[in-house]
Amino acid sequence: MKLYVDDHEINRDFDGLTEFDEFWKELNENFKREKKVISSAVIDGLEQDDYNQYIVLNFSSIKVITLNIVSYTELTDASLNELIIYNKKIITACDSIGSLFYGDLTEREWGLIESLMQGYQWIHQCISGLIAILIENNSSDQRLVILEPALNILENQLQELDGALQGQQYVIAGDIIKYELIDVFKVLDEQFAEHGW
Repeated sequence: MKLYVDDHEINRDFDGLTEFDEFWKELNENFKREKKVISSAVIDGLEQDDYNQYIVLNFSSIKVITLNIVSYTELTDASLNELIIYNKKIITACDSIGSLFYGDLTEREWGLIESLMQGYQWIHQCISGLIAILIENNSSDQRLVILEPALNILENQLQELDGALQGQQYVIAGDIIKYELIDVFKVLDEQFAEHGW
């Protein structure tokens, strides 16, 4: 097996998964000390999201692993930029899709609602990830001050929305999307703009 970290080959042979696992833990500890993370892993030419599991399940057949590494700062900046762009899209979607709940829903409209719910989950994961990186990096900057309360409010609103959907209270669900969740995203958008992000 060949292993590359940012196009630099790691010259090391592994007798088995156990030896590789020890090396993998050491490698990740080094990344952590250097305040870096794996941004992507390409294994035998295919990018793998769950690369740890893929390696365990396919260790004996893997020929090449290529790891792309970024600093915490690069990851935080890239994630924040993606969040800012996606947040603007979610604001528009909340307004239009929230209105759908005030009438009979077609299959197509349920598909739009499902997409919106996936968008909420993406934003939730992105904010959670940013907070984790900022905390791990011992950061007390303004991003943390803005993101932590936003995450708490978002989680509460998503729980309320889930309860309304589970109870088939669609008008209430529409109100939560159109008037409460949208406010979370609008406040975030204003704070991003205010800080020049």
